[in-house]
Amino acid sequence: MLPSALVTAVQDAISRAQEHLLSLQAPDGHWVGELEADRALTAEYLLLCHFIDRADRTVEQGAVRYFRRRQNADGGWSLFEGGPSDLSATIKIYFAMVFMWGLKAWAVDSPSKDLYVGIGAFNLVRRAAYEGIGGHEALRLEVADDLMLGKRIKQAGYRQEALFAPSHLRLRWLEGVRGVVLGLEKNGEESYQVTLGGSSAEDADIGKIIGPAFSSEDIVDAVESLVGVYLEKRHPGERFLDTYRRVGQGPFKERLYGAD
Repeated sequence: MLPSALVTAVQDAISRAQEHLLSLQAPDGHWVGELEADRALTAEYLLLCHFIDRADRTVEQGAVRYFRRRQNADGGWSLFEGGPSDLSATIKIYFAMVFMWGLKAWAVDSPSKDLYVGIGAFNLVRRAAYEGIGGHEALRLEVADDLMLGKRIKQAGYRQEALFAPSHLRLRWLEGVRGVVLGLEKNGEESYQVTLGGSSAEDADIGKIIGPAFSSEDIVDAVESLVGVYLEKRHPGERFLDTYRRVGQGPFKERLYGAD
């Protein structure tokens, strides 16, 4: 037999819990509570939106802010708050970020010239198409030459497909830091890609490649040219990013590469 004081205390606790829950109940009888889920679900939602062609730029920007706030110090993402980075979740989030950049491998067979793909070790190009776009001459200092090759092929009116063929290919990946560094060199030269418009702040957005890469000798002049455009176009007190978003990529690209 429990002491009456203890029974009374338990009954009072139950009553207070009931009153609290009833105070949160909506008029039609349901409750709304915060949904706790791992980071990967957000990435899966974004991938689904791209797959069914319902991507929303505003939602994506909010997702970037969400991912940035919850990214671990080692660059990965965890399955729960304060947990260690999880490989599966990190890969999903990484690919969601890639598709927010505009890469839709599953849709490259579309006639649209804005849908293209290029993955370095796996590009298989017909000779007629390769020669038809001028080969790698315009891409010799391009860091993302695989992606830009795919873009040039599609924009020249050729057809692309993305195939899944794991048993048909074998390759050797780069090994170690030295291998990665050497892999980023083009024709034995260092090259630098210019990306503008990115932000990791509350106005998060993914930057876009503005054009072909620059050699180590030319990159300083390129940066100086970009700053020059900013100084000419900015409003008083306006940040570089705000100026870029207001005037668009055009003035910066024209200063670097001339009029198309």
